[in-house]
Amino acid sequence: MSLQEQAEKYMTHDRCNIPHELLEAFVDEQVSAGTYHMKANLALLKIYQFSPQVRNIDYCAKILIKALSHPSDFVSYMYLLPENVQCAEPVSTLSSLSSLLEGCKFSRFWDEVKTQGPSIPVLKSFPNFSTDVQSHIAGVIASTYQDVPVAVVGESMRFGSDGERDAFFKTKGWTIEGENVLIPSNTENMDKVVQFKEKMSLPQLAPMLSQLTR
Repeated sequence: MSLQEQAEKYMTHDRCNIPHELLEAFVDEQVSAGTYHMKANLALLKIYQFSPQVRNIDYCAKILIKALSHPSDFVSYMYLLPENVQCAEPVSTLSSLSSLLEGCKFSRFWDEVKTQGPSIPVLKSFPNFSTDVQSHIAGVIASTYQDVPVAVVGESMRFGSDGERDAFFKTKGWTIEGENVLIPSNTENMDKVVQFKEKMSLPQLAPMLSQLTR
Protein backbone atom coordinates (compact mmCIF):
# COMPACT_ATOMS: atom_id res chain seq x y z
CA MET A 1 0.00 0.00 0.00
CA SER A 2 1.41 3.39 -1.01
CA LEU A 3 2.01 6.20 1.48
CA GLN A 4 -0.90 8.12 -0.02
CA GLU A 5 -3.22 5.12 0.33
CA GLN A 6 -2.14 4.59 3.94
CA ALA A 7 -2.64 8.27 4.78
CA GLU A 8 -6.06 8.38 3.13
CA LYS A 9 -7.13 5.19 4.92
CA TYR A 10 -6.26 6.73 8.28
CA MET A 11 -7.99 10.01 7.40
CA THR A 12 -11.14 8.11 6.46
CA HIS A 13 -11.30 5.52 9.25
CA ASP A 14 -8.99 6.52 12.10
CA ARG A 15 -8.18 10.23 11.79
CA CYS A 16 -7.33 10.65 15.47
CA ASN A 17 -4.54 8.07 15.36
CA ILE A 18 -2.60 8.93 12.22
CA PRO A 19 1.13 8.41 12.90
CA HIS A 20 2.92 11.69 12.28
CA GLU A 21 5.86 9.69 10.91
CA LEU A 22 3.61 8.39 8.10
CA LEU A 23 2.47 11.88 7.13
CA GLU A 24 6.04 13.21 7.28
CA ALA A 25 7.17 10.42 4.95
CA PHE A 26 4.29 11.34 2.62
CA VAL A 27 5.42 14.99 2.62
CA ASP A 28 8.89 13.82 1.56
CA GLU A 29 7.30 11.81 -1.24
CA GLN A 30 5.35 14.86 -2.42
CA VAL A 31 8.58 16.87 -2.48
CA SER A 32 10.54 14.33 -4.52
CA ALA A 33 7.72 13.31 -6.86
CA GLY A 34 6.29 16.79 -7.45
CA THR A 35 2.82 15.79 -6.18
CA TYR A 36 0.56 17.59 -3.72
CA HIS A 37 -1.99 16.48 -1.14
CA MET A 38 -3.57 19.29 0.88
CA LYS A 39 -5.64 17.13 3.25
CA ALA A 40 -2.66 15.04 4.34
CA ASN A 41 -0.57 18.16 4.88
CA LEU A 42 -3.34 19.75 6.94
CA ALA A 43 -3.60 16.58 9.00
CA LEU A 44 0.11 16.72 9.84
CA LEU A 45 -0.03 20.38 10.86
CA LYS A 46 -3.06 19.65 13.06
CA ILE A 47 -1.08 16.91 14.80
CA TYR A 48 1.71 19.45 15.37
CA GLN A 49 -0.87 21.94 16.68
CA PHE A 50 -2.20 19.58 19.35
CA SER A 51 1.08 17.76 20.01
CA PRO A 52 3.77 20.45 19.79
CA GLN A 53 6.34 18.10 21.26
CA VAL A 54 6.49 16.24 17.92
CA ARG A 55 6.47 19.37 15.74
CA ASN A 56 9.23 19.35 13.13
CA ILE A 57 9.96 22.80 11.67
CA ASP A 58 11.54 21.29 8.56
CA TYR A 59 8.26 19.60 7.68
CA CYS A 60 6.31 22.78 8.39
CA ALA A 61 8.63 24.52 5.93
CA LYS A 62 8.28 21.78 3.31
CA ILE A 63 4.49 22.00 3.45
CA LEU A 64 4.60 25.79 3.10
CA ILE A 65 7.01 25.59 0.18
CA LYS A 66 4.64 23.20 -1.60
CA ALA A 67 1.82 25.66 -0.91
CA LEU A 68 3.57 28.66 -2.47
CA SER A 69 1.85 27.68 -5.72
CA HIS A 70 -1.45 27.14 -3.87
CA PRO A 71 -2.05 30.54 -2.18
CA SER A 72 -5.36 29.75 -0.46
CA ASP A 73 -3.85 26.58 1.03
CA PHE A 74 -0.85 28.55 2.28
CA VAL A 75 -3.18 30.74 4.35
CA SER A 76 -4.94 27.67 5.78
CA TYR A 77 -1.61 26.16 6.80
CA MET A 78 -0.43 29.37 8.48
CA TYR A 79 -3.54 29.41 10.67
CA LEU A 80 -2.38 26.10 12.20
CA LEU A 81 1.03 27.42 13.19
CA PRO A 82 1.50 29.25 16.51
CA GLU A 83 2.73 32.83 16.45
CA ASN A 84 6.23 31.95 17.64
CA VAL A 85 6.64 29.58 14.66
CA GLN A 86 5.16 32.08 12.19
CA CYS A 87 7.61 34.76 13.32
CA ALA A 88 10.67 32.50 13.22
CA GLU A 89 12.75 31.39 10.26
CA PRO A 90 12.21 29.87 7.81
CA VAL A 91 8.43 30.35 8.13
CA SER A 92 8.72 34.15 8.26
CA THR A 93 10.61 34.26 4.96
CA LEU A 94 8.21 31.81 3.32
CA SER A 95 5.29 34.00 4.40
CA SER A 96 6.95 37.00 2.74
CA LEU A 97 7.52 35.00 -0.45
CA SER A 98 3.88 33.94 -0.48
CA SER A 99 2.78 37.58 -0.16
CA LEU A 100 4.92 38.54 -3.16
CA LEU A 101 3.37 35.79 -5.28
CA GLU A 102 -0.16 36.65 -4.20
CA GLY A 103 0.53 40.30 -5.03
CA CYS A 104 1.81 39.28 -8.50
CA LYS A 105 5.24 40.75 -7.72
CA PHE A 106 6.88 37.90 -9.57
CA SER A 107 10.21 39.54 -10.35
CA ARG A 108 10.72 40.48 -6.70
CA PHE A 109 9.74 36.94 -5.71
CA TRP A 110 12.57 35.41 -7.74
CA ASP A 111 15.02 38.03 -6.45
CA GLU A 112 14.06 37.16 -2.88
CA VAL A 113 14.34 33.43 -3.56
CA LYS A 114 17.88 34.04 -4.80
CA THR A 115 18.91 36.11 -1.78
CA GLN A 116 16.85 34.44 0.96
CA GLY A 117 16.91 30.87 -0.36
CA PRO A 118 20.11 29.95 1.49
CA SER A 119 18.28 30.65 4.79
CA ILE A 120 15.79 27.88 3.92
CA PRO A 121 17.94 24.72 3.84
CA VAL A 122 15.06 22.36 2.95
CA LEU A 123 14.51 24.29 -0.30
CA LYS A 124 17.46 22.38 -1.75
CA SER A 125 15.42 19.16 -1.54
CA PHE A 126 12.77 20.45 -3.98
CA PRO A 127 13.69 19.33 -7.53
CA ASN A 128 10.48 20.80 -8.99
CA PHE A 129 10.34 24.08 -7.06
CA SER A 130 10.89 26.44 -9.99
CA THR A 131 8.59 24.49 -12.30
CA ASP A 132 5.78 24.43 -9.75
CA VAL A 133 5.98 28.18 -9.17
CA GLN A 134 6.30 28.90 -12.89
CA SER A 135 3.14 26.87 -13.52
CA HIS A 136 1.32 28.92 -10.89
CA ILE A 137 2.52 32.19 -12.44
CA ALA A 138 1.56 30.93 -15.90
CA GLY A 139 -1.96 30.29 -14.63
CA VAL A 140 -2.21 33.84 -13.31
CA ILE A 141 -0.94 35.31 -16.59
CA ALA A 142 -3.21 33.10 -18.73
CA SER A 143 -6.26 34.10 -16.70
CA THR A 144 -5.66 37.76 -17.57
CA TYR A 145 -3.95 38.07 -20.97
CA GLN A 146 -4.08 36.66 -24.48
CA ASP A 147 -0.81 38.27 -25.50
CA VAL A 148 2.07 39.48 -23.34
CA PRO A 149 5.51 40.85 -24.24
CA VAL A 150 8.13 38.11 -24.22
CA ALA A 151 10.31 40.24 -21.95
CA VAL A 152 7.53 40.53 -19.35
CA VAL A 153 6.95 36.78 -19.29
CA GLY A 154 10.68 36.13 -19.06
CA GLU A 155 11.08 38.50 -16.12
CA SER A 156 8.03 37.01 -14.39
CA MET A 157 9.08 33.40 -14.77
CA ARG A 158 12.90 33.49 -14.84
CA PHE A 159 13.61 30.55 -17.12
CA GLY A 160 17.13 29.19 -17.11
CA SER A 161 17.42 29.31 -20.90
CA ASP A 162 15.43 29.93 -24.08
CA GLY A 163 15.22 26.17 -24.55
CA GLU A 164 13.67 25.75 -21.11
CA ARG A 165 11.25 28.58 -21.89
CA ASP A 166 10.23 27.11 -25.24
CA ALA A 167 9.68 23.65 -23.73
CA PHE A 168 7.50 25.16 -21.00
CA PHE A 169 5.49 27.18 -23.53
CA LYS A 170 4.89 24.02 -25.55
CA THR A 171 3.29 22.29 -22.56
CA LYS A 172 0.92 25.26 -22.15
CA GLY A 173 0.12 25.77 -25.84
CA TRP A 174 1.76 29.21 -25.78
CA THR A 175 3.56 30.51 -28.87
CA ILE A 176 5.92 33.39 -29.59
CA GLU A 177 5.05 35.77 -32.40
CA GLY A 178 7.46 38.64 -32.83
CA GLU A 179 7.94 40.28 -29.44
CA ASN A 180 4.82 38.80 -27.88
CA VAL A 181 3.75 35.55 -26.28
CA LEU A 182 0.35 34.44 -27.58
CA ILE A 183 -1.85 32.65 -25.06
CA PRO A 184 -4.91 30.60 -26.12
CA SER A 185 -8.22 32.17 -25.16
CA ASN A 186 -10.04 30.71 -22.19
CA THR A 187 -13.07 31.53 -20.07
CA GLU A 188 -10.97 33.86 -17.90
CA ASN A 189 -9.06 35.96 -20.43
CA MET A 190 -11.81 36.49 -23.01
CA ASP A 191 -13.61 39.82 -23.31
CA LYS A 192 -17.00 39.60 -21.70
CA VAL A 193 -20.07 41.56 -22.74
CA VAL A 194 -21.76 42.93 -19.67
CA GLN A 195 -25.49 43.48 -19.98
CA PHE A 196 -27.46 45.44 -17.46
CA LYS A 197 -31.13 44.72 -17.00
CA GLU A 198 -33.35 46.66 -14.71
CA LYS A 199 -36.98 45.79 -14.20
CA MET A 200 -39.44 48.45 -13.05
CA SER A 201 -43.06 47.88 -12.20
CA LEU A 202 -45.88 50.19 -13.34
CA PRO A 203 -46.27 51.75 -9.86
CA GLN A 204 -42.58 52.63 -9.97
CA LEU A 205 -42.92 54.19 -13.42
CA ALA A 206 -46.12 56.14 -12.64
CA PRO A 207 -44.42 59.10 -10.87
CA MET A 208 -41.94 59.47 -13.75
CA LEU A 209 -44.70 59.37 -16.38
CA SER A 210 -46.77 61.93 -14.52
CA GLN A 211 -43.81 64.33 -14.60
CA LEU A 212 -43.46 63.87 -18.37
CA THR A 213 -47.13 64.66 -19.05
CA ARG A 214 -47.14 67.95 -17.15
